[in-house]
Amino acid sequence: MANPRTELHDPPVLRADVPRTRAELRAVGISDSCLGREHTRLLRGQWLHGAVAPEARHFLLAALQRSPDDAFLTRQTAAAVHGGVVPSEGVIHVGTASDRRVRTPGMTLHRYAQRPDVVMVDGLPVTTKPQTFVDLGAVLGLVDLVVLGDSFSRGAPGMPEELRRHTAASHGRGVVAARSAATLVRVGAESAQETRTRLLMVLAGLPEPVLQHPMYDVHGRQVHRLDIAHPDALLAIEYDGDHHLDRRQRDRDLLRREKFEASGWRFVIAVTADIHQRPAPFLDRVVVASRERGIAVPKRLDPRWQLHFGR
Repeated sequence: MANPRTELHDPPVLRADVPRTRAELRAVGISDSCLGREHTRLLRGQWLHGAVAPEARHFLLAALQRSPDDAFLTRQTAAAVHGGVVPSEGVIHVGTASDRRVRTPGMTLHRYAQRPDVVMVDGLPVTTKPQTFVDLGAVLGLVDLVVLGDSFSRGAPGMPEELRRHTAASHGRGVVAARSAATLVRVGAESAQETRTRLLMVLAGLPEPVLQHPMYDVHGRQVHRLDIAHPDALLAIEYDGDHHLDRRQRDRDLLRREKFEASGWRFVIAVTADIHQRPAPFLDRVVVASRERGIAVPKRLDPRWQLHFGR
């Protein structure tokens, strides 16, 4: 896979889709007056040809060009490049093991004592998923860290164990938080809200549920997967979010739910407000449904869930 730094120097003909410095553009005869008319400014001192619509990758390339030669993308930026779910800051995070200082608006340079594990993703040098997870232990809360770990685990069943191994062997700021979060990462959550729903329950001391439990029709064909379930007790917790914008799809889901209820399943439905605005009543509903189904739940919930979800 090509190193992005080699893309930045190919005179005398410069590729239009790669950010360039003012000096590079002057070297091929582009004056300052033409620069403003024909190019789009990205970061300080970095320009992209006006015929190319700027994308996220162009800004990342520009940040790497502004950085030391050993630079790599890290923290939230690395997580996003890997396809992970992480809060956005509008800042590009770059790492280096060099002593060179760089101050550029829109970019933060993080110094490492030694170069961490780095891989190439779409031609960009980024910290590995486990290293990114550890680095973000210093800045993200427990819930956001688990959301990130769950998103890294989609299509990667070995990821939770890999995160646990890496955090156990790591040292430094944030590693204790990362270790705690890694123990809660699971395979199966298909959205950040599903992860938050599961965490709210688990952090309150409720039994660990099954994720993406398959449901079959009378012919043995899989017709649905339950977000969160206790299959032995026929109890399902479904997150019903903004993805139900298609009315026909929502109607199909409701009819399917009726059929499952007719076959003995009990449903507890969570909406966005249950997780972010009224988590305590939602937990009460889960407790009532769990007890009705014979699931052992504590007499009192662990109050520490409020540290992560509020009241």
